[in-house]
Amino acid sequence: MPTTRRLAIAVLALPLMAALGACSQIQEASSKAQVCTQALSLAAFTPDPADGEKAQKETQETGNKLHELAKNVNDGNVSGAITTLGNSYVEMAKQRVEDAANLPKWVETKVKQLDALRQACL
Repeated sequence: MPTTRRLAIAVLALPLMAALGACSQIQEASSKAQVCTQALSLAAFTPDPADGEKAQKETQETGNKLHELAKNVNDGNVSGAITTLGNSYVEMAKQRVEDAANLPKWVETKVKQLDALRQACL
């Protein structure tokens, strides 16, 4: 293959490789945005202390879902924020959700963790 032909192929291949790299970055950003949206949606759950057993079960399930979601993102800050939030749900599930003393402190902690997640998702 003549040198000019190789050079032409290389020159034409550069924009294609750059475009493929940009596609990868777009996919990663899209994935991050999707995971953040799902995490924020899950974090909107607050247990109803009126039914302690149901609240405990749903709180545990939400924590587990957040942990699974944290595994699906490559961004360490986002993954860490989601894991921390999931840990909060799991820990609350171990306590008596219906105990009025536990809920306000947990909600306060959750708000701080949600803020950290929002910051990581930006």
